[in-house]
Order: sequence, then C-alpha cells, then structure tokens
Amino acid sequence: VQQPGDQHSGENGGGEHELSAWDKIRLANGLDVSDQSKSVSSSPPTSSAWDELRKNPEVKLNNSQQLKKMDAFSDSGELYTIRNQFYTNQHNKVKAYSLDSFSPENQLKVLEFQIRSTIALEQDASKLIDEGKAAFPENEPLFQLLSAWNDLKDFGVDDSTYFEDVKTATFELQAVLTALYLVKFDKDIDQAIYFLSDYIDNVNSLSKYNELEPFLVLVQLYLIKGNLSGASKVLQNLSHFPESARDSIIYQVMESWILAVTGGTENINNSYYFYDEILSNDFDEDKHKN
Repeated sequence: VQQPGDQHSGENGGGEHELSAWDKIRLANGLDVSDQSKSVSSSPPTSSAWDELRKNPEVKLNNSQQLKKMDAFSDSGELYTIRNQFYTNQHNKVKAYSLDSFSPENQLKVLEFQIRSTIALEQDASKLIDEGKAAFPENEPLFQLLSAWNDLKDFGVDDSTYFEDVKTATFELQAVLTALYLVKFDKDIDQAIYFLSDYIDNVNSLSKYNELEPFLVLVQLYLIKGNLSGASKVLQNLSHFPESARDSIIYQVMESWILAVTGGTENINNSYYFYDEILSNDFDEDKHKN
C-alpha cells in the first residue's frame, strides 16, 4: 500500500523554500497567490446519452480532458490508490496524503476525497473546504455542496435548505449527495432512485464514462428495495462503457453486490474473493476498518 508522498506524480516536492501546497495549486490554476476573491460558477453540460451508448457502444472518446481523467484513475494512474482507499472506507489513509504528491490537474479530486473522508470520520471539514474555495475559485458550486454536507453533521436540516432546493443535479457529486440526503433525512428511497436516474439519463456521455458513483448508489438503493432486476439493469448498462471504467473499484463493488444477492456457489465465491483480496492487501495498516 502506498504511503503519503509515494504516489506517482508529475512533481516531486520539496525544499524548505518552496511555496505552500495551496499556493502551488493557485499558481497552477493561473491565480496570484494573494488573490482569493475571484469565483466563477460553472456546471457540466447535460444531454441524453443512453440511446447513443446503446446504438454505438464503441463511441470514441475524443475529449482529451476526459481521457486524462480516466488515465488518472487507471491502475497505473496516480489517483488509483486513493480512490480505492476512499471507496473501501480507508478514510484515515485518504486524509494523510499531501496534495503536493499529486499533479495539479488531479489535486481537486484528491481534495474532494479528503473532505468527504473527513466528514465520514465525523470530523469538521470547514478548514479544508475554505482552503479549497481559495485554491479553486472556479469550483465554487462543488465547495458549496461540500459545505452543506459538512454542516448536516453539526446542524442537521435546520441550518440550510441546500439539498431541498436541488431539483435537478448539474454535476456528479451533487447527484450523489442529494440522493443520500433524500434517503437519510427524507426517508424517500423512491425519490432518490428517480433523482439519480434522471441525472444519469441526461449527463453528457463523455462525463458519464468517468462518473460511476451515481451508478453505485443507484444499485445500492435498488438492492435495499429488493429490486435485483433494477440493480442488474444498471450494471448491464455499464457493459457499454470502456474497459477502463469497468476496471474501476466502483464497478467491481457493484458487481460483487449483485453476485452476492443473486446467489449460487460460483457467484458467492467470486464475491467473497473480491472482498478477501481487498482485506488482505489494503486494510493491514489502516486503523479505520468499518
């Protein structure tokens, strides 16, 4: 298991006279290190894509940014280990990384994982969120979402109406956290399923290839409802995705759930071996083993 600072990186950091990690991030984004006031609101484009995927499963990925993101998550990419640790609840390990050990284009995603891990550990993430706002001012919607999610821990639903006001998600994490809010606070699994399905049906196909967490939560909700058929259809739709997406820990977790619920000796064994490998290889040094 890689330790903080051991990740593959485009920059290896450090002398004592270097800029701080946050100043480096700001400079990498073309910002003056003293300028923390600019903010641009943006959201990814949305368009229906399921029909496109069904008709042409070999859709070529010609968007360089999406390809770079997918490469970062591949088994040789620098986000591979931290993503696996996040989605297997190894939150202390996620928090321990230095942003300096990641290339500038991946640092925002790392910070997102670290903020969510902090909240998952029932700790206050306000400082990280404020630092993120200053370092990535063009991603204000993301940090507004994370701030609202962090506040739920301390204030419940009384302090903010953020999630109640979200009628249609405009980016991946907003879809995921709003669905979880609907389940945890509104006790409305059916609405959460509808909300996620609507986002998946309308997100840009290139983004969809790199956005698997909404599918993960959707499969989980279908299984909670006892709807194995619905969960299996979600996984089946992912068969059109590039192999790199299907190699993701998120896809493998979904597949293992469905195999376990479907039953049968071979399915149960395959599901067991998947978790046995994770426990054997990744959890030996983490104190948080929920």
